[in-house]
Amino acid sequence: RSGQLVLLDPHKRPQINDYVVVELKPAAPDDERPALLKLLVGRSGTKVRLRQYNPDRTFEIDLKRVHRLHRVMELEEIIGA
Repeated sequence: RSGQLVLLDPHKRPQINDYVVVELKPAAPDDERPALLKLLVGRSGTKVRLRQYNPDRTFEIDLKRVHRLHRVMELEEIIGA
């Protein structure tokens, strides 16, 4: 949700059905890196397949555009339940 805090796990590789932050490469060297928070639904050697819910759609991003892919931690992992 808008404004909600998320924690990322830099040590675990994202798996299918994990929420992820996709950090994209900037368009120009001095630009900021755009980032997306989406559900990882697929991966190939050249693309990641993501799902968003508002509006509900699935789309692909070429891995050449991706700087990093970060796994979002689940609440149970954070509180140790």
